[in-house]
Amino acid sequence: MIQHTLAMGAAAVLLLAVPVSAQQNQSSPTQRNSVTELEDGSILAHDIQGTYLFADWDEYLASPFFMRNGKRCGIDALNMPPSVAFIGSQSDCTNSVTVPNPGYDPSGSAAVVYDIPVVFHVLYSNNGTGNIPDARIFEQVAILNADFAALTNSKIQFHLATIDPSGNATTGITRHRSKSWYNDRGSYASTIGWDTTRYLNIYTNTAGGNLGYAYLPNGGGVVGSDFDGVRLLWRAVGYTNYSPYDLGRTGTHEVGHYLGLQHTFQGGCGTSNCYASGDLCCDTNPESSPNYSACSSTERATCGSPDPVRNFMDYSEDACMDHFSLDQSLRMRCTLENWRVNLTTWENGGGGGGGGTAPDQVAGGTPSSGATDVAASTTLSWASANGATQYDVYFGSSTNPPLVSSNQSGTSYDPGTLADGTTYYWRVDSENANGVTGGSSWSFTTAAGGGGGGGGGGVIFADGFESGTFANWSRQNNDARVGTNSLTGTYAAELRKSTAIATSVSTGATEVTVSWAWRTSGYDSGERLQATITGGAGGPQVVSYSSTSWGSESVTLTGVSGAVEITFDTNANRKNERGYVDDVLVQ
Repeated sequence: MIQHTLAMGAAAVLLLAVPVSAQQNQSSPTQRNSVTELEDGSILAHDIQGTYLFADWDEYLASPFFMRNGKRCGIDALNMPPSVAFIGSQSDCTNSVTVPNPGYDPSGSAAVVYDIPVVFHVLYSNNGTGNIPDARIFEQVAILNADFAALTNSKIQFHLATIDPSGNATTGITRHRSKSWYNDRGSYASTIGWDTTRYLNIYTNTAGGNLGYAYLPNGGGVVGSDFDGVRLLWRAVGYTNYSPYDLGRTGTHEVGHYLGLQHTFQGGCGTSNCYASGDLCCDTNPESSPNYSACSSTERATCGSPDPVRNFMDYSEDACMDHFSLDQSLRMRCTLENWRVNLTTWENGGGGGGGGTAPDQVAGGTPSSGATDVAASTTLSWASANGATQYDVYFGSSTNPPLVSSNQSGTSYDPGTLADGTTYYWRVDSENANGVTGGSSWSFTTAAGGGGGGGGGGVIFADGFESGTFANWSRQNNDARVGTNSLTGTYAAELRKSTAIATSVSTGATEVTVSWAWRTSGYDSGERLQATITGGAGGPQVVSYSSTSWGSESVTLTGVSGAVEITFDTNANRKNERGYVDDVLVQ
């Protein structure tokens, strides 16, 4: 009989008193531990130290079990096929050496743009858990394109496949209901996977309890095999409420492995021959152990030099990661040239994944980068990029801003009323049928107290929830909380399931404008986040929203004679269906 005893700690778990030998159902990719989601959403995890029951994925990810077993990425636990001998240029990027051949340099004028067709296989449980919406997948592809163009532009980009293996039109997304496949068991890859020489197959499920895992191709026996591809924990796909793994960087990290990159801490501090030890890249400083935390002003230096904690191939929290190095770009391009040779050349019948040209980079951003005293009511704009048919806009107060508008045809974006005295960061990626070109990172700072052209001088009430509490609000129940999935700053309101928050603002004015930012996650058809603004002569103003991207909204009330009442509520029915509200402003 299994007996339950409560083990209290920072994240309480139920310890199941059951012999290790009784646990025979081990999940891939590792045989030393297993992680399974049960029907009620709880997580059963087992390793050599015991068996644990976690209330949900949030508790599991915060647990010592997750850290102890290295579940940030599962590549180290994979049972890799034996290497086979190769000759020729494949030797420029094997699992033991990198040769930084300048021919792979993406900055060269003749450097080809590699465009990789991607198919997402959404594997969800019998009760529907894990059946993520298309919007999350679109976000993840946009994140990949932005990250692979960040700082050192690798000229590697991604698009959802438009042609399936039989030559038929496709959305690049498949869906399969199976409790076993959802828990990363069974032969799903050989059953539903597409030709791994021609597609990047990404499977979303529980990823064996890891945030993700992938197979290195640079030793032979991987490319063309059924198991080749990337597995992602479905909760970490795209922009999510799954802090600190909420910006899609798990996908970037695992695709880095898929293209031949190793962890920055691989092999510890390595030797003086940095192209044949450590992570095989000389421009990523050696690191003796992974960084699990956020970036801080005090740099780690585990091998005598600053650790590369901002590199996509460390274990840092998503908000800390922001680049690949040049040597890593060379290695990935070498992998595409010599190991994944059919991946980018077939779908549109031409080299570089398409026989066409990606658009120029966006230029001429307004406000200009570095501008100060910018009005809080400013609108972002930019010059048309040659060859672009649409644009993705990233905007926020973090140096790695979130996607706020995707696939728009216009060359401007209204972020709504901004906070006074705040620095904002933004960029615009240009797109066409042949690919995405990442934009430059720009920033500007708004005027303090409404100076420099105004827009903020008449602020009556402002709350970005940066106190970490609902100090200015009442809440319906404990499903309303302050979380870290924010548009600007650190915090935002997080409304789980069906709940509401409300506040009353005394204005002393006859006309006021109420503005805010909001987004949702996991909503099904008919579920929405709703704002109700009352106090004007025209009666209640009701606005609904269900997009997974941050959007801005405003309502102007006339004939105000007293207080303005602001309510945000949701009608979702599950804890993992959430609405977010940030930057509420009355002026």
